[in-house]
Formats: sequence, C-alpha cells, structure tokens
Amino acid sequence: GTVAQIDHGLYEAQKTFFFSWTFLAGGFFPLPGAQLTLWILFVNLLAATVTRHVFRWSNIGILIIHLGLLTYFISAFVIFVSTQESQVTLLEGDGTNVSTAYHEWELAFWPEDDSHVKDVISYNISHLKPEQFVSDLKLKINFSVTHYQSNAKVSAAGEIISLPPDKEPEQNFPAAIIQWTTMNSSETQTMLLDGANVKPLEIDMGGKSWNVSLRRARYPLPLVIKLEEFTADFYPGTEVAKSFESYVKISHGDFSRDVRIYMNHPLRFKSYTFFQASYSIDELGRERSTFAVVRNVGGWMPYVSSLITFLGLSIHFLMMAFRRR
Repeated sequence: GTVAQIDHGLYEAQKTFFFSWTFLAGGFFPLPGAQLTLWILFVNLLAATVTRHVFRWSNIGILIIHLGLLTYFISAFVIFVSTQESQVTLLEGDGTNVSTAYHEWELAFWPEDDSHVKDVISYNISHLKPEQFVSDLKLKINFSVTHYQSNAKVSAAGEIISLPPDKEPEQNFPAAIIQWTTMNSSETQTMLLDGANVKPLEIDMGGKSWNVSLRRARYPLPLVIKLEEFTADFYPGTEVAKSFESYVKISHGDFSRDVRIYMNHPLRFKSYTFFQASYSIDELGRERSTFAVVRNVGGWMPYVSSLITFLGLSIHFLMMAFRRR
C-alpha cells in the first residue's frame, strides 16, 4: 500500500489496501486488506483474553493489558467510521459556518433570492441509484439521476465525456443528467449538471425559481469562523513562504474569541480541529487562507487505551518484582 502511493496517489492506495477487506495482488492473487486483518487480530485477541487468561489476581496486570489493546482496536474502528475531513477557504473579512468536502459531491437546490441565509436541500449524489425516483415535497418535484460519471468533462455540444479517474481525487469533476417533473405535471424535463461549472442552473419548479448545482458536499460546523487577517513571511528575494498564519474570530451563540492558527498550532473546538493548510493571493492582491477541518468524535479514545495499557504493564511488572522478592 505504501509503495502503491507512488503511482496511484495517497487516496487510492488507502482505499485499495488499507480501507478494504481484500485486494488482488498483481491483479489476480487475492490477499486480505488492512480492515480484514485488523478484524482477525481483534477477534483473536478477544478470544485469547476470554479463554486463555483465567481471572486470577496474579493475572490482573495481563488482563488489563489485553483490555487496553482491545480498546485500541475499538478506537481505530470508531475513528475510521466517524472521522470527517473537509476544508474551509476564506477571503480576509469573510466568515462561514460550513466546510467543503474533498471528494464527496452533492446535488444541491436552494431558492433564488438575495438572502444571505440559504435554505439548501441537498442529496449525496453517489447515494442516488440510477433511475431511482426521489419525491421531494418541499421542492414539489420528482427527479432521478439518469446518468452519472464520477470524472468527466462536458463538450460544447452538451455531451458527457467520461475520463479515467485522476490519482488525486480533488482533480475529479463529475457530471450528471437529471430528469424531473413537477408533482402537478407529467411533463418530463432534463438538466445537465457539470461539477466543473461553479455557476448554478436557474430553473422554475412549482412556480418558484431555484438554483441547482452539482457541487462538493457541504458540512455544517458548530461555529462561525471569520478570517480577520492573514500574514505570510517570505524568504528574501523569493515568493516561497517561510511561515504563514491566520488570525480568526470564532463565534458560537453568545460566545466569541480571537484565535491565531499557524503550523502545528491548530484550533480545537469540540470534536473539530482546524489546521492551517495553505493560502493563495490573487491578481488583485487579495489573500485567502485555507484550513483543513477534521471532525473526530473518537479522538480521545486512543489516550484512554494508552492509559489502560500503561496501568496494566505497571501492575504486571510491580507484581513480578514483589513476587521475586
């Protein structure tokens, strides 16, 4: 899996070897993936704990060690299924309470108005099965995805041209054809959505104007983060940044505070961590700062596992020492 990152990239290697149950070595020989291997190790350790180590006070340290190792596996599973990675890019003076996914895409609808607060209805596009009809009472339409390509380009004639997946999934842009009818009409209409086109389509549905877009999925944040100032220190005579940092204001209800985010000093809020990831400066000299956002509800669990294992080792070695004396 580590070697495969050279040709296939980090994301594809993780998906093929580490997140999978099995994979084909050389394209034909089946081998267990990391997920299957970890489950086998977990079951083996659990069985050994229950059947081989009978509860006795002399074994209490070893039993606690096994409990700590078992919680390591449980921690890994919780973190694997619950971790959510996304990003936030802000222009100086702008704020937001949503982050943007790296790889997931959504079919989003929102009303055409001048309000700053958008009431968005969205569907994970990869979860919609081909030809599956969805009835949305708020939109007052029935729709289905008749064609979807995870990486494609749309020709000038309106045709979807499929492209091979890029090894960097951020470079994949999907395209889809959506068929829809209003609930009080049987007339079928079709729209073509291109993920590479950031401008949404404007269509009339049920007598109301809506914007429709195929875009990277948005995740709500438990706070509003506003970029107050971005600063970068460059090496003399170059455009290579030696260091860069962001001064942000975070707000949550009546609570607000100023925070400085820079390399190896992220912002932590509840189960979210905001890392300083990158920046950009456009032709007008406007500065944008990008934060990697990681939501990890089980981030505390490995620490508990470590403490349990340390406690078991301490008890075991102390009991051995006293027994020798």
